[in-house]
Amino acid sequence: MLQFTKASSSRLTGPVGVDKAAKADTKSFDRAGNSPGLYDLSKISDPLNRLHGSFVPEDVPDAASEKDLGNEFFKQKKFKEARDCYSRSIALSPTAVAYANRAMANIKLRRQAYITYLIFEFEVKER
Repeated sequence: MLQFTKASSSRLTGPVGVDKAAKADTKSFDRAGNSPGLYDLSKISDPLNRLHGSFVPEDVPDAASEKDLGNEFFKQKKFKEARDCYSRSIALSPTAVAYANRAMANIKLRRQAYITYLIFEFEVKER
């Protein structure tokens, strides 16, 4: 626990060179810089959370819901839609899972395009 004191020149001095004569002005602080009981922010945070919640529209998608929607499209083999959902999820909150999901959707799209190309080539050669 660090202790800071108010020196005679009305400035705070740290642990080194602490003015021992000003012990009456000593305040204790923990490592996070919080003083014991002087600032209770729990009373302030609840009204701020309610205020913030009132300005956020309910229909705005978040990253997790976009990723989940992309997962549903992926299961239905709608890889283009899944890739778009993963891209929106990354724009909202870039995570490794969203990047990996988007990469897999791109691989599946390329594989579909390649198979379509092979089928087209086979049909052209048979004519």
